[in-house]
Amino acid sequence: MWATDKSLMPPGALALIRAPFPFANQNGELEHRTVSRYVLDQDTGGAIKGAGRVDYFLGTGEIAGDRAGVTVSNGQLFYLLLKPKK
Repeated sequence: MWATDKSLMPPGALALIRAPFPFANQNGELEHRTVSRYVLDQDTGGAIKGAGRVDYFLGTGEIAGDRAGVTVSNGQLFYLLLKPKK
C-alpha cells in the first residue's frame, strides 16, 4: 500500500516506483535492493504532507517492523496519468 499527499496526487492512481528497499537475506540481516514496480496510491491517511514524500506498507510482524525502521531513502515515483483532451 502506498500513501502520498492527496492534495497533490490523485488517490487510486497508478504509479511506477524505483527505490531501494530493505530485505532480509539468508542470514536474517537486512540489505537494500533496488525495486522497480507498479503500485497503486491506495492509502487514505493524512499523515503524509508535502511534495516529495511517500509512505508505504511493508507488511506485519517483526521482520516488517525491522524493515520499516531502516527505510529512509531517495527514490523515484512516476504517476501514469491521462493527458486531458484540448
